[in-house]
Amino acid sequence: MTERSPVRGGPQGAVALVVFSDFFCVSCRLLEQKLSQALGTSWAGKDVKLTWRSFPSDAEPGALQAVEAAYAAQQQGAFWEFHDKLLAAPLAAPERDQKAYDEFARALALDLAKFHADAASVETRAAIRADRGRARELGVVSAPALFIDGQRISPEISLEALKSLLEREVKDRAFRGAQ
Repeated sequence: MTERSPVRGGPQGAVALVVFSDFFCVSCRLLEQKLSQALGTSWAGKDVKLTWRSFPSDAEPGALQAVEAAYAAQQQGAFWEFHDKLLAAPLAAPERDQKAYDEFARALALDLAKFHADAASVETRAAIRADRGRARELGVVSAPALFIDGQRISPEISLEALKSLLEREVKDRAFRGAQ
């Protein structure tokens, strides 16, 4: 696989956000909405780097397949577009099957044969195992989990509190960098 963990925002961002998420978890969806809104602020775009890591629920039908599909889309440079389609889709069962993932892939003009091969690849499964291993190292037992510069933050954080925390971190980095 190319870069295993998808990154959004400033790749060299001074503030590192890491989220462990599952496409079919309601709490994950709510947190991801907050992250998207927070990263949309003018100061966050270049100064905050969001790294997305998978943490699919073993109890949720289709969760692993969704991550495999998203990582396959990543191999064609379309992780975030696929990610956004998955999060926008209803949680109902028809939106959680290969047919739906194929429709998303077609809508993104992905090579379907490559998409299927990458979804089933050893590399994709290794990336998911690595994400789970990293989550365990950090004490994560369920998604969502959020870290800002290595510090665990409650996924229940309000949007305003998240924006304030990120802005404070960005300003703190800028101040330390100016000294």
